[in-house]
Amino acid sequence: MKELRIIGKVVLFIALVLLLLVGIVAGVVAFYKKEIIALTIKELNTYLTAKVDVDPNVEVSIFQKFPQITLEFKKVKIAESIEGSDLKLAEAGEVFLAFDPWDLLQKRYVISHLYVEDAKISIRTDKQGRANYEILKTDTTSASEDVGFNLKKIKLNNVELSFVNEIKDQGYYLLAKDLAAKIKLEQKRYNIGLDGKLVSHKIRAAGHDYFKGKNLEILSELILDNERDQFIVLPSNLKVENSEFDLSGSFAYKDKKFIDFEFKGKKGQIQTLVSLMPKKIAESFSSYASSGNIFFKSSVKGEISETKNPLIVVEFGISNTSIFHPDYKGRLEKVNLVGYFSNGNKHHAKTSFLKLSDISFSLNGKPVKGDFLLENFENPFIRFKAEGSLSLESIFSFYPVEKVKEATGNLDFDINFTGSSEELKKNPDQFNAGGQIVASKINVLIDNLPYKLSNISGDFLFNNNDIAVNDFKGNIGRSDFTINGLFKNVLARMFNKKRKLFVDADFVSRYLDVEELLSVGGKSSKKSSGDFNDKEEEKEERVFPFFKKYEVHLNCDIEKFSYRKFHAKNVKGVYSMKDPWISLERASCRLAGGKLVVNGSLNFASPSNIELTSETVLDGIQVDSIFYMCNNFDQKFIIDKNLKGEITGNVNLFMNMNEKFSVDDKSVVAKVDVKILNGQLNNFEPMQSLSRFIEEKELEHVRFSELKNTVYIEKRVITIPEMTIVTNVSTISVSGTHTFDHVMDYRLTVPLKNFKRKHKDKDEAFGAIEDDKRGQSVVFLTVKGTTDNYKIAYDTKRTKNKIKEDFKKEKRELLDIFKPKRRDNVSEDKATEPLEESQPKDDGLKFFDFDE
Repeated sequence: MKELRIIGKVVLFIALVLLLLVGIVAGVVAFYKKEIIALTIKELNTYLTAKVDVDPNVEVSIFQKFPQITLEFKKVKIAESIEGSDLKLAEAGEVFLAFDPWDLLQKRYVISHLYVEDAKISIRTDKQGRANYEILKTDTTSASEDVGFNLKKIKLNNVELSFVNEIKDQGYYLLAKDLAAKIKLEQKRYNIGLDGKLVSHKIRAAGHDYFKGKNLEILSELILDNERDQFIVLPSNLKVENSEFDLSGSFAYKDKKFIDFEFKGKKGQIQTLVSLMPKKIAESFSSYASSGNIFFKSSVKGEISETKNPLIVVEFGISNTSIFHPDYKGRLEKVNLVGYFSNGNKHHAKTSFLKLSDISFSLNGKPVKGDFLLENFENPFIRFKAEGSLSLESIFSFYPVEKVKEATGNLDFDINFTGSSEELKKNPDQFNAGGQIVASKINVLIDNLPYKLSNISGDFLFNNNDIAVNDFKGNIGRSDFTINGLFKNVLARMFNKKRKLFVDADFVSRYLDVEELLSVGGKSSKKSSGDFNDKEEEKEERVFPFFKKYEVHLNCDIEKFSYRKFHAKNVKGVYSMKDPWISLERASCRLAGGKLVVNGSLNFASPSNIELTSETVLDGIQVDSIFYMCNNFDQKFIIDKNLKGEITGNVNLFMNMNEKFSVDDKSVVAKVDVKILNGQLNNFEPMQSLSRFIEEKELEHVRFSELKNTVYIEKRVITIPEMTIVTNVSTISVSGTHTFDHVMDYRLTVPLKNFKRKHKDKDEAFGAIEDDKRGQSVVFLTVKGTTDNYKIAYDTKRTKNKIKEDFKKEKRELLDIFKPKRRDNVSEDKATEPLEESQPKDDGLKFFDFDE
């Protein structure tokens, strides 16, 4: 117990002494606060040439950085030294200047520590070569002896650092998360120790960004020798993400700026190389591991100036290494690689090169080997060759792709190419490529793709800029294909989007399901109505021809073709696309029990006014099937259930469309020579409406052996010249017009024998009766209105017009008879022939039974 009491008294005594000391220091600080602030600011102004803005409320504290006494400046802004610039060299939320309390008690105000928090420091050299950091006075003879600087430590917390040379387009952008610098001054030589964490936002050089988003940890000893104007990095350790590097070197800046640095990988793991890659690539391989020997070494040596760059050399390699992911099956085994990078003898992007030699590995037992050379980073020149065999299953088991759910099959290859990107752009014939790729038994299932790619195989031969495709075949869902042909200018197109790809090939398919191929995201493109004609509101995505990019000549032979309700067989023809035309030549198919032949073209000279011209031959096609396939052409007036028969004829069509393929109906011009054999008109409402005029009861099922006419379309009007239809009901003559707005104006002629006897309005009926050319009585009717609201009535006006025309004709004939000039030429028989009287026959009137 006595010992505890003694210990307690000692602790209490020490605490009292500490409190007393703190109290004394606090008292001294409070007493000399104004003096400390005034002397410090005066001393800072002695050393600085730049304008400094700071919050006037400067605080002195013994608790902020205990046990040191600090002078706290807030909202500090230091202007850069470039004349006329409004930019800041530094902006800080808080800056602490710390004093040793023992020095303070002796009235020696020596700043020993510097703390900078929440700041941004921008060091740069502008395009005129002016530095923005020259803010220290060269003449400091007026400096006070009462205040001095002896910085033992600098601490940066959450400080953005940038070092930019605008002349060379170089920049280093860092974040000092928690960085401490210990400083020891020996005459004109500073010994600096760095320890802390940084983030490399990016390092910019020669227009490219490196080291983006890298977490760094540094433990380094530096020497700043002002007497020799030299900066030395003693052997230090730098950690980049999960990889460690040793670095050392020097930088001299007395007469010339000369750098000599070495950088060496410490860990022999794949992460050593991955850590140097761009962040997106590095993230993809961040979880991969390796077993074997991996090395990395680089050096930077030479003069640095506005016109000179140092020599940069990077050596790296992999020897008998396995690379794998702990969670995946695929493994790269026996990996060998020797890599070498240099910026060349002129230390410039033009002389820079990357060489990868003796590349070899096996992926799940399948070997691959090759070499790669990249020269001239401004105008890349590539030499590449690869030979081997790969299994798709092995590739995706080593590096899975989320959307690829299944992949099997093999790729055998032996390829090489040599050339520059400029050659491909300007003179692709100079590009040298060769070799072969053989694909066999490839099956791929991709997420959100409603069909599977299966049994894909083919032989692809590279001949410089062209690829010959031999027996490229397979299945896409229910569809199959076989392609043989030549694809020209392929590599030029890959490197230069302005170059055109040429395709000359044969396309063969046993079955092509276009609806399935066009389905997206697992949902069929099929509409609920199964429309063949796309409605405006459906906004189905269309494929617009890119004439500037492609020129195509495709000879098609498709055994079965299907798109929604449209089904065809033996589809053959030549599809061509050449700026500004798309054309179909000798396109034919069997459909709806007959044959269809089309020759047509689309002219895209004006993309907003696309011209379509076509000639179509129809032979024995079932009318109702065509109406069904085309969803009754998006109208309900006459549908597939109403009309039957075999249609034969020729259709010549011209029309304009906009860039969305919407038809300008005012531009439609067509001539349709059509013949329908063995036709039927079933349950057609307008025909049934004739029952109030015609006696027959068979109007629901009207049959006719032949219908023949030439129909014209122009200015949104369908014109039907007069035609005679012999049906099981009657012989009817029809003519008229039908507009695109479904406004009808038809004229019908019906024999009187079919007309109802019991009709209440005898005057109305009498005015619509006339004899035809054969002397038979007929009645004239009209069908007017819209398809939804129409009216059938007697055509009395037509009868009156006919009587007038007949009277005029007879008058002309009488005048001709009595003309002296013509009498000499008239035969005796005709001259004595009596004139016929034109009068209505009694039979016609007696046929009716008019009720009063």
